[in-house]
Amino acid sequence: MAGTAFGTLEKVNVESDLETLQFAQAQQVRLTSMMEAIASQQEEVTRLLQIPGFGVVTAVTVWAAMGTMQRFVDPQHLVGYAGLGTRVHNSGMSTHTGRITKAGRRDLRVVLIEAAQVAANTHPHWKAELARLEPRLGRNKAIVAIARKLLVTVWYILAQHKTDRSHNRNKSPRSY
Repeated sequence: MAGTAFGTLEKVNVESDLETLQFAQAQQVRLTSMMEAIASQQEEVTRLLQIPGFGVVTAVTVWAAMGTMQRFVDPQHLVGYAGLGTRVHNSGMSTHTGRITKAGRRDLRVVLIEAAQVAANTHPHWKAELARLEPRLGRNKAIVAIARKLLVTVWYILAQHKTDRSHNRNKSPRSY
């Protein structure tokens, strides 16, 4: 008798999980189509899509998190806003640098780290950059460094209307 009750409960749990998954998938489709509509209307988002590792969701998230580019005088201000800059401690004649500050927008950091992962795995320029940084820093810190460099690329593309020199349309699949 106890075996049949356990089977019934398990069946209800699995059905519940499947309903939750179907709902989440429908939400993802709806949000992605909304973001694609935003991307098609915004020139800045269209320019961000040329960056390796950037897909529609990443480009719209970065664009929305930054707001207007006039807020950021130089790339360092944007890097600080995202919390991807290194922690610096100055005292007298000594200077110590540490990990990233994480004092900025978490959502911006997260999508940039994901874009850096995609770029480092698929794009020749960023693969080479990962190969150069990884032996010295380790994979995770190298990915964070690449994310920072991608954010600097974002600043140059949006603030100075420059193109991404490392971009090669044939070899860079889109992120999510």
